[in-house]
Amino acid sequence: MSTACCDKSPQLATEVKAAKMGEIKNPGVLPTTQKARRIHQIRKDLRIELEDVAVSELRSGVLIPDVAKMLAARIIEWHSINECDIDKNLLLDPYDIIKTVHPCPAIGFDSFLDHVFKPRSMIVEPILPSQGCLLLHAWRGVGKTYFAMFLAYAVAAGSKFLRYNAQIPQPVLYADAEMSGAELQQRFKAIHNSNPKNKDFDPSFLRIITPDLYLDAVPNLATREGQAYIESNLCEISLLVIDNLSTFCSGIEENSASDWDLFQEWLKRLRRNGVSVILVHHESKSGKQRGTSRREDMMDSGIRLKRPEDYSPNEGARFEVHITKGRSFCGDIADPFEAQLFTNKAGKLEWVMKELNERRLRQVVALKEEGLSVRAIASRVGVGHSTVHRDINRAKQQGLLDV
Repeated sequence: MSTACCDKSPQLATEVKAAKMGEIKNPGVLPTTQKARRIHQIRKDLRIELEDVAVSELRSGVLIPDVAKMLAARIIEWHSINECDIDKNLLLDPYDIIKTVHPCPAIGFDSFLDHVFKPRSMIVEPILPSQGCLLLHAWRGVGKTYFAMFLAYAVAAGSKFLRYNAQIPQPVLYADAEMSGAELQQRFKAIHNSNPKNKDFDPSFLRIITPDLYLDAVPNLATREGQAYIESNLCEISLLVIDNLSTFCSGIEENSASDWDLFQEWLKRLRRNGVSVILVHHESKSGKQRGTSRREDMMDSGIRLKRPEDYSPNEGARFEVHITKGRSFCGDIADPFEAQLFTNKAGKLEWVMKELNERRLRQVVALKEEGLSVRAIASRVGVGHSTVHRDINRAKQQGLLDV
């Protein structure tokens, strides 16, 4: 482990140079070097101590995140006692210590069934649980940023957005890397003024990162340094919204599964620390999220926003909402629907929703009457064969098609 946080490198260089030139008759162990060695030995002893603590606590059934917090507190305490400036990049990593002593924790079946895990609550019912990940993707200009901003505000306010409900206000960090600060401010101001619960809204529950306020370049979340930048803003945060993935992860090959690994490990670390994540991402021409399919593996939910076939550019944010993955929910709540954002007579933003099933049913009936096969109808409408079969049976029950 480097000791740069305790060394005074200019002083050390001067002392070494003086010793080489004979200005110090009997240099022995140089003062700064001696201090560095002492700190290095104490740090080494500390790691041994922390490894023993980690083993003891893990064996007694303490969860890994709680053990990590315990170790982190001890590390900070050690730096304070030794009067060493704290550099986050040089601190011992609690999770690295835990992996060293217990790389793959396993417990017996009886112990597993008896263990009291912290129950997963819902950040947004039903699409996002606590410690969960949601991937939101759409073609450029469809409205995914509006969707993400409204959803983030709903979580911070403890309110409803479209079909989704955030019953309890939760602290949110919205990290944007694309829009101007002025436009982001204008949108959030309109969202706030349009929310019926805005009088009870706690502004400390929604924090914003915008490119216009960065002291340096946009942090690259494909690197550990960029991840640390975001982590420094996650104190007490329950939900992190990253808008968008491509802009925040520059320099990686989107189709490369290996390039995704570092970011995925970060998502796992955030989950261990109790942070849920919404990733806003672009989609490919095929209608799927852009890049490696491994990106969807650890997601709890996936949402795709799609423009309706009869969409007109003068309609603004109007799109279909399709659930592409739902790990813990199914049924009617997973059915697609249409949503459109407009400004009402009071000058406030308002969403209007329409069911897609009835429109699709009429389309299936019309195509069936033209003599198309189930496969052809499914291809034309953009749904599965089983969905077409259900629509045909429903149409027959309603008398829209001959039995």
